Amino acid sequence: MSNCQNKTDSWEPCYASPEKGIAFFDGVVIESDPITDPRYDRVLPVLEEEQIFMCRQMLPVLEKVKKGTSNRPLVLDVGTGSGVFAIWVAKHGCHVVAIDINPRAIRLAKQNVRKNNLHCADSVRELSDNAPIVFLEEKFGADFANKLDFKEKFDIVFLAPPYNPTCPGIIPALHAEAGEDGQRCFDEQIKYVPALLIDGGYCIGNQMTMVFDKNIAVRDIIRKAFNGRCEIEYTRIIENDKPVRKFLERQYKTHLDSSNQKVVEDYIDRVSGKNNFSLIYYQIKKNSEFKCEELSYENKVFLGMDKCDWWDKRIWLHKQIVD
Repeated sequence: MSNCQNKTDSWEPCYASPEKGIAFFDGVVIESDPITDPRYDRVLPVLEEEQIFMCRQMLPVLEKVKKGTSNRPLVLDVGTGSGVFAIWVAKHGCHVVAIDINPRAIRLAKQNVRKNNLHCADSVRELSDNAPIVFLEEKFGADFANKLDFKEKFDIVFLAPPYNPTCPGIIPALHAEAGEDGQRCFDEQIKYVPALLIDGGYCIGNQMTMVFDKNIAVRDIIRKAFNGRCEIEYTRIIENDKPVRKFLERQYKTHLDSSNQKVVEDYIDRVSGKNNFSLIYYQIKKNSEFKCEELSYENKVFLGMDKCDWWDKRIWLHKQIVD
């Protein structure tokens, strides 16, 4: 495929503050909840190494899809949250069906649509150039994937589900819980994507995946979901992988110093092994044969804060989630 940004492209200045819940980039403004907000239905803030990276990395794919259709591309944004992906692609000429199970997220996303001088449609059938986004309070699963209105209708599906590694007995915000190793939500959702994509359509997302003996876990999960009919390109957003044990020990430090110590220690022992975490961006093309390729440096955008320790930033973020 080789559709990703070249490293010679400059990283345009942007502002993303998870502490304040505010982000500005590429002509888009997004407000959400601060990552320290303790409420269960908190809406995840925009992060430079996640949503902003993903928007910029997928731009060549988006341009290719637009050239391949006479109509505006139809996009499904799963778990829209603040609406950042829906708003970004709407500004780039797409019609968007954005779904979320959190009614508060949908209310906030609609506010962000207005802040970006866009308008919402009242239904999928009323999507138009003047109202390019419709929000639905829906769970992404078999019932949604089997709706005739959506079968093989989407040019692009965004899939960026929760991936917070979650110790049993600890309840993080709605946007975060993803099982002991952080893979449960991806495992549950990816299998519904092929039925929704047109042939040649793309699934695009980001995931903190387990790495076993240098092999990323999501590779085989994706291959099984698409029955081998897909091309996968992925890139490590953070160059070096992080040992799972070191990540979890720092993420759960507060709980290791509490009465939950034994429960958390047993959880870390159970999950860690000799495995690593890798934060990846991926794009999957629904196709007739299987291919998987890790993007080289020449085919990926670069984060602008070269001296930042991105794993320190990630661990801090996940620590806020479980604290």
